[in-house]
Amino acid sequence: MLILDTVSGRKLDLDDPQPDQICLEDLASALSKVCRFGAQSLECYSVAQHAVHVSRMVEDAGRPDLALAALHHDSHEAYVCDLPKPVKDKLEAADNFAYKQVADALDAVIAEALGVTLSTKSSADGQVVKRAENRALLIEARRLLHRPASSAASASRSASRFSRSRSEASSTPMFLATSRRRRLGHGRLRRRPVRPMRSRSTQTA
Repeated sequence: MLILDTVSGRKLDLDDPQPDQICLEDLASALSKVCRFGAQSLECYSVAQHAVHVSRMVEDAGRPDLALAALHHDSHEAYVCDLPKPVKDKLEAADNFAYKQVADALDAVIAEALGVTLSTKSSADGQVVKRAENRALLIEARRLLHRPASSAASASRSASRFSRSRSEASSTPMFLATSRRRRLGHGRLRRRPVRPMRSRSTQTA
């Protein structure tokens, strides 16, 4: 029995997770603290922010019925954190599927606990969420990394060709736009130049 302590005080059994061990407080608290891209982004961008981004994209694609499923597509990472895709690929290439097995089990339990239907990735509904996830990844990588991540390049092969448009702008959360403006130094976020200090002799002259 492998027990994981949570913010709410509940105990999560990683060997045999149960719906009564899941609560929204633990999910929201953890996902807001877990940084995506292996914490290698220019600033912390949480899994919770990514989940909101994907959920909005699914709604904008005309599938509001899948918005809740999209919001929780990575909720297992509240308990097992976010592994960058190159790391996941490395583990699976070595026939190590422990992370995926635990993540899949947690997905099923979270869905049952919250009453959310999580479609398989190969299903039509699952593909809608996956396409939104891939598009979100490309946008996030472009704005938060020095250059597109290898995981973003991999995602682009399955995502449709995408150029910046009104649809992207309407689906992009304000925190991503603000993040970009902050880095570019727009508006009030621009740093003022530091004035040289006057020497004491000059001040008393």
